[in-house]
Amino acid sequence: GIAGPTAAMLLGAAGADVVKIEPPGGASTRVKPGSATWNRSKRSVTLDLSQASDLDRLRGLLAGADVLIHDLVPAAAVELGLDGDSLDARFPALVHCAVTAYPIGHPDDALTPSDALVLARSGLMDEQLPVSRRGPVYLRMPLASWGAVYLAAAGVLARLLAREKSGRGGVANTSLLQGALVPMTMHWARATHPTPSFAIGMPKDPAEYPA
Repeated sequence: GIAGPTAAMLLGAAGADVVKIEPPGGASTRVKPGSATWNRSKRSVTLDLSQASDLDRLRGLLAGADVLIHDLVPAAAVELGLDGDSLDARFPALVHCAVTAYPIGHPDDALTPSDALVLARSGLMDEQLPVSRRGPVYLRMPLASWGAVYLAAAGVLARLLAREKSGRGGVANTSLLQGALVPMTMHWARATHPTPSFAIGMPKDPAEYPA
């Protein structure tokens, strides 16, 4: 998707040497116009992680790496030994960030990351009033992914700073759901003693629909 590659792009822009791991034939997102931006300032390595030899090559890369960012669902990460516990045990100095659809431990953390589904289920497609009909409004901007970009990058940097003192890396996971909720702090907020303007918030009174 967008979130992991773009978070890694930001780290690359800050001076990191970023290696993108792609399956044989290249990442599926390479056909998208934004791929040239999301994957700039990176080197690419093709690995088939279903093959033991290529998985060993990945582990060799991780042994010398500071950060791993991936979007594997928990079961796939466990199968490859790329889950948090396995990475902490094998590479204690590595900072690792999984960008999943829902936070790990959520009942739906095994779902493939999808902006549309996360935005629909979280209620964000009800944040705009439709002009000619009732019902949710599709958000063409991948809001969840873009929020997760900055959560992932900030979480990785915070872990790297903490590692300067502790010597240990660790987890900096995030999700599309968490990314989607970041901008909603402007709209979904309550106060015990609100000011008049705060109490009004963002009005969403139903429009006058045609018969």
